[in-house]
Amino acid sequence: MPVLAVARSSYNPSVVHHRTTDITKQYFPIDHLAGNIDLFYNGVLMIPQIVDNTGTLSNTSGIYYDFQSGNATTDTGVNWSATTTAGTKCSHIKLSFTLTLDDWVSIRSY
Repeated sequence: MPVLAVARSSYNPSVVHHRTTDITKQYFPIDHLAGNIDLFYNGVLMIPQIVDNTGTLSNTSGIYYDFQSGNATTDTGVNWSATTTAGTKCSHIKLSFTLTLDDWVSIRSY
């Protein structure tokens, strides 16, 4: 198993903690609204790529973000499609960097 979900809260906001056991993991399944999610990597808050609800303004330019919200048909990213507007329902998060063994990824959706 590439990632172990070691804790999950049932409250709002919902928080899921993962411990990495496979450095090829890049996609994390979690139902959320784009822009209503925080991702922490080893305790550090990561920068999302967020586009406004009209699809025109972004909080980043180019490649300066750590993760994207979007949809995929599998947890390996098959048919990945990044979200183009905030508030869109999403099924996955895609990291823009490579994990190392025993890294922690915490995802908070609200």
